[in-house]
Amino acid sequence: MELIRLAIVIVAAGVLASFTDWLFMGVINHKLYEQHPEVWREGRQERNKIIVSTLWGALGSAAFAALGYRLGVHGLVDWLLSAVLVWAAGPAPLLAMNVVWMKFPAGLGHSHAAGWLARFVITGLLAALIL
Repeated sequence: MELIRLAIVIVAAGVLASFTDWLFMGVINHKLYEQHPEVWREGRQERNKIIVSTLWGALGSAAFAALGYRLGVHGLVDWLLSAVLVWAAGPAPLLAMNVVWMKFPAGLGHSHAAGWLARFVITGLLAALIL
């Protein structure tokens, strides 16, 4: 029964966080993507890029939920603390390094980092409520 609830958390987090991805990684600072067009891949349709990106984000939510479940995280505070720690261990430093070493505008780094934090917080909230 708990694995079914874990699956519900994973699917719900994947769906809900896709909206935060749209906001933080698509709408906010959208013009900054045009600042260095040579950085972004060409050749694939925009829709295919969005689908692949959404699936990778959902995998991040699933991994976080599964990790917390496996480690026995319980309670809202523990899930939210775990969300911040996982974010600080993964996407935050990676995006910061992208800003430092690549033609990746700081505003995009900030909005992408906020999007990943929102994704993990949403996953943590759902896990605290459902698991």
